[in-house]
Parts: sequence; C-alpha cells; structure tokens
Amino acid sequence: MGVFTVEAKDVDPFQGMDVPGPLMSRFEKEGLHKWPVLRILHTGLRDPVAFDVADESNGTKAFLTLTSRTLSAISKAGTICIDELDASLHSLLATSLVHRFLGRESNPKGAQLIFATHETNLLSNNLLRRDQIWFTEKDKNRVSHLYPLSDFNQQPNENLETGYLQGRYGAIPFINNSNAFLTAMAKNYGKKGSPAPEAVS
Repeated sequence: MGVFTVEAKDVDPFQGMDVPGPLMSRFEKEGLHKWPVLRILHTGLRDPVAFDVADESNGTKAFLTLTSRTLSAISKAGTICIDELDASLHSLLATSLVHRFLGRESNPKGAQLIFATHETNLLSNNLLRRDQIWFTEKDKNRVSHLYPLSDFNQQPNENLETGYLQGRYGAIPFINNSNAFLTAMAKNYGKKGSPAPEAVS
C-alpha cells in the first residue's frame, strides 16, 4: 500500500485515568488535555487504511522525520545536518529531498542541507555541482581528510558514480582490510568472549 496522506488526530492522554477535577481544569486551561497524534493513511483496495506512526516501517519513519526537519529549515532559512541520509531511505526519496533544497521555488529563502551518505546514486544524476560534493578519506595514520570533487579534472560527460566506484577520487573502503576483519570474525565466532555478529557495527 502506498502513502495516501497524513492526518493529525487529537486524543485524550488521560482517558481511563482518575484525574482530580482541579488538575484536569488546569490541563484544559493550558491546552494539555488533548494531544495530536499523527496517523498515516495508506491507499487500500477500497477505503484508506490508517496506521499509527509506531506501526510504520523504519523507512517511512525516517522520511517523516526528515520531511519535518526539511520543512522547518526551509521556512526559517535554516541549516540542517544529516548523518547517513540514505539510512532506511530509498535512493529516490533521498534524491527528492536533496532536490527540494536546490530549487528556487521549493527553497526561496536559501536554506542549506549538509549531509553525509554512502548513496553513490546521488553522483550519477547531475544533481549536485562538483564543488558541492566532498569526500573523506583516512591516511595511513587513520587521520581523516576532507576534499572536494572539484580538485579533480573531469572529462566531458564523465560518469561520477562510476569514477568514484573505480577509485578515481579516493574515499573508498579498504576492501582487503574488511576481508581480513571478516575472516578473523569467522575464525573466532562462537569462541568464549568473542562478540556476536549483531553486536559489531
């Protein structure tokens, strides 16, 4: 089912509770007797089906959170920083979110988005300028360095995603180190004191 719309419904947080009259009167005076709860309406076979946010997938929750932060930043000409933009988020949704900050009509006040991601698809659609794309890479001393794509000479119609995956710009994982780590984990898995795979991040 796809998302149809989002609705906010007021609920009574004290329903079923024996709250003293004077205290409830104070809550009502301060507007605390009703709390808005978001519900997501999905398209069903006939009528829309409502889901509480808690019952939604991680991807939908992530999108709702990022959408809220995006709308707030754009309305206030603010700046938001997001680590792992692609976490639990489809690449098309990530692209759509970035595009909203780039459009003059959708972002008239010039709000800024700064994000880190492993989603290489964002390099393939000419969405960002070369000076807007920065890489991080560790040297032999494990010190991270930050540098822009504009430091590299680019060929006409060069595919940035392919170039990055081929290691042309650096900032790629050390595959040999990863393989060695996985081999060591496999040898030690199950031994006393060794961490379970789900405990390693």
